[in-house]
Amino acid sequence: MKKYNAVIEAQISALQAWNEQTRDGAEEIVENLLKEHNGETDAFYQALDNKAYGSSSIMVAQKEIEARKNDLLNPETRYDTIIDILRSIHDKWVAENGFKVWRGNWAKTEENLFQHLPVELIGMQETAKDLMFLAPFLNEMGIDCGKMGEVEFTPSQDVVNAYQKAVDKFCNIHHINSNNIESRLKYIIAGYSPLKEEKSPAKKLPLEVVFNENNKTTLHTQKEVVDFRNEMLYSNVKLLANDINKKVELDNGLARQ
Repeated sequence: MKKYNAVIEAQISALQAWNEQTRDGAEEIVENLLKEHNGETDAFYQALDNKAYGSSSIMVAQKEIEARKNDLLNPETRYDTIIDILRSIHDKWVAENGFKVWRGNWAKTEENLFQHLPVELIGMQETAKDLMFLAPFLNEMGIDCGKMGEVEFTPSQDVVNAYQKAVDKFCNIHHINSNNIESRLKYIIAGYSPLKEEKSPAKKLPLEVVFNENNKTTLHTQKEVVDFRNEMLYSNVKLLANDINKKVELDNGLARQ
């Protein structure tokens, strides 16, 4: 296994997790692009991102790591800071990807709807998909946060513990547990600010599937995309509550009360 700089390593992780590449397959893509573009040029990085699509998350990771460097180097605040950074990455994704609520059919749409909830409600396994972008940069700082496997990132126990701590805090603030999450979820959705941001691009979506029961696809504005995403969340709280209870431990500590 070859070793690359942190940006390339993060894109390799994206190729593995999102594009069904093995590590060897991802390295072959990198090596071919390096040859094609005469090394690590701007054209190389753009071509790599055209295949991996990780640059947006990578840029947030780099910016947040630089801003929180002292907290990351402090063992007392390190892992809570990692969760804070993961929250920032996730919130940015939610704000900019309202159009991704529609996955081409209703089964896939319902299966992935939970991704648009706060990071504390999507589970460690899903959160680790963002952690894989942080890991190469943290490794350069001598910080262990887990390891990329063939298709998914396995977080370290320290990260898992910090994530559960964040979940417990979230549950206590919002007075939720496994029994009342369904009844509380609409309030959480209403208060989650990234859902209100109109940063998603105008997009062709089959909104008429919902409103007029036909499959016509038309271009919708940012506001329409955001409104559609949020209506999907509000109208599927039972489904979402079941997903949350499968993915997240809501009944730790004071959250039981």
